[in-house]
Amino acid sequence: MPEIPGILVTVAVITIAYFFGPPILIYRTQRFRRNMNLLEFDPETIPTSRIIEVYFDDAIEEMEKIGFECLGEYALPDVVPNACAVVQLHRNVRTRESAMVSTVWGVADGIVQQRIQYVEFVCRFQNDKLRMIQTSSISRCSSFPDRRDEVNSRLPHVKSTIDLYHYHERLMQRHDPGTKRELRVDDEFHGDAMEFLRQVVLVECFDAQIETGYLQPCDVGWRPTIYGAIMMTWKELWPMKAVLTARLHARGRRLAVDLDNEFGPLPKW
Repeated sequence: MPEIPGILVTVAVITIAYFFGPPILIYRTQRFRRNMNLLEFDPETIPTSRIIEVYFDDAIEEMEKIGFECLGEYALPDVVPNACAVVQLHRNVRTRESAMVSTVWGVADGIVQQRIQYVEFVCRFQNDKLRMIQTSSISRCSSFPDRRDEVNSRLPHVKSTIDLYHYHERLMQRHDPGTKRELRVDDEFHGDAMEFLRQVVLVECFDAQIETGYLQPCDVGWRPTIYGAIMMTWKELWPMKAVLTARLHARGRRLAVDLDNEFGPLPKW
């Protein structure tokens, strides 16, 4: 069967190209800008913005029921190449927590390819061992690894913002280090939501990935390392993406059951 070696060579070439072509492209071309644009959300500039407006209106109504106030809505048009995001920032002065409601979508040839929407609650602490507890409903794995001094919990099956916050409260009871809480949008940025997003949510996040080995500084801000390009790209390829996504959903359901067993059923609202 003289054709078998040729077939094997072809399969090997295709496999290598599939797994290493995208990381090489990402390593050579992807850049994250430090001087990224943040704009106040203008529905007229966003494709299919009515979907976002309805989602945000519902979020404000539910957030108000649990003591959060909306500080503004902001567009992030160029943080990541070929992707756009609009975020709604909230704070709870009484509990000293913040929250974000996000819509993120990919764009190819000017057409929206996919959209994800999620909510996240965050409490920060003046503590060297545990600096943040974050609970979100995001349904996709993060491009970057979690930090060791954070508790990041993902419950993608929880669609209700209020139910998600109740789970966040339970995780706070479980992990709260008992030190002073930081509401950085007020404490450091005096209510300037846009600058808080720029410095804390974006710049500090990218800077932290230098330590993980995913990113390195460059002339415009940050670029992937070879290791980071491989890890970030492989997470988006089959079969890894399917496996990681299934594991994320399974972990979220197990965590919810565990919290229900520990604290009882969620309160009615």
